[in-house]
Amino acid sequence: GEDETEATTSDDRRRSFAHQGLWGKVLIVAAGPGFNFILAYLIFAGWLSTGTPLFVPTFRDLSADIEALVPDSPVAKAGMEIGDRVVKVNGKDISTRTELLDLVAKSKGQPIALEVRREGQLKTITATPVIITGDGTHTDEPLYTIGVEETPPLVTSVMHGSPAASAGVQPGDRVVTIDGQTIYTWGQMTTQVREHPLKPLTFEVLREGARTTLTVTPTSEKVTVNGQTLEVGKIGISGPGRSLMHSNNPAEAVYHGLEATWGWTELTAVGLYKMVVGDISSKNIGGPLTIANISGEAASQGASSVVFLIAILSINLG
Repeated sequence: GEDETEATTSDDRRRSFAHQGLWGKVLIVAAGPGFNFILAYLIFAGWLSTGTPLFVPTFRDLSADIEALVPDSPVAKAGMEIGDRVVKVNGKDISTRTELLDLVAKSKGQPIALEVRREGQLKTITATPVIITGDGTHTDEPLYTIGVEETPPLVTSVMHGSPAASAGVQPGDRVVTIDGQTIYTWGQMTTQVREHPLKPLTFEVLREGARTTLTVTPTSEKVTVNGQTLEVGKIGISGPGRSLMHSNNPAEAVYHGLEATWGWTELTAVGLYKMVVGDISSKNIGGPLTIANISGEAASQGASSVVFLIAILSINLG
C-alpha cells in the first residue's frame, strides 16, 4: 500500500515493478499507452459500424503551403504562386492553413500583409480580402477570401453507393470543369454541387493524363444554417487533407477503424515532429486547460462529439 509502515509480504514484493524482469517492465509501461490506442480504435470502429461517415485529416493540414489559387483573386493579382508557403500574416507567425484562413476570415475586408517563403527567399505580398458570394449559405457576418484554398479539386475518396460512385468518379480524379465552368479549387466545386441538388451536372475530370466526361446528379439534403433550413446537393466525395471513411457493415468497420486510428496517430506524430523541427509553433500544444475547454465545447454539441473527442485525446495521450 501507500503506507510506508504497512508490512509487505513476499508475494507483494514479487509482484512489484522493481522485481519484474525486463519484458515484464516493458509490458507494464506499454499497458497505459496501449489501452489509449485500443480505446480510440473501439470508438472509431463503433462509430463507423453505425454507418456514420468519419473524416480523418492528414499531415497535409499541418502546413501553410499554397496548393490552389483562384484566378484573378486578390493573392493571384498580388503575385502569389502555387508552392509558396505563408509564414506570417500581418507580422504574426503562422504554420498551418487553418491559421491562415482564420486570420483572413477575421480581417473584415482590411488589407493584410502575407510573408511567404518561395525557393528559400522571403517575399511580402499585400492582398485585400473580398466577400465570398454564392456559397450556398446564409450568415449574419460576411465571409472573406483572398483566393487561397485549403485543397485543390482532387478527389481522394468516393463513398460507396454515392452519386459520385454511381457516375464513375474515382479516387485520383481532378475535376476540371462542371457544366462547362472551369474549376480551380475545391471550394468552387462544392459550391456548384451544393447549389444544384437533384440536377444532373456534367463533370469533366482529368484521370491519368486523359480527360473524361461524367454525369453526376447530387442528392438533396436539408441542412440548418443560422436557423434557416436549406436544401443542398451532395455527391459523396472527399479531397486532399481529409479522408472520408464509410463502412457498409460491421466487418468493414473493423478494418476502417484501424485505418482511422492509424490516420490520427500519424497526424499526431507528424505534428509533434513538425513542432520539434520548428515547422509548427509550440503554441499549438494544448495543456490541461485547453483540453478542459475543448471538452466543454464538445459536451454542448452532444454525446457523439464527446465520444469522438475522447478517441482523439486517447491517441494524443498515448
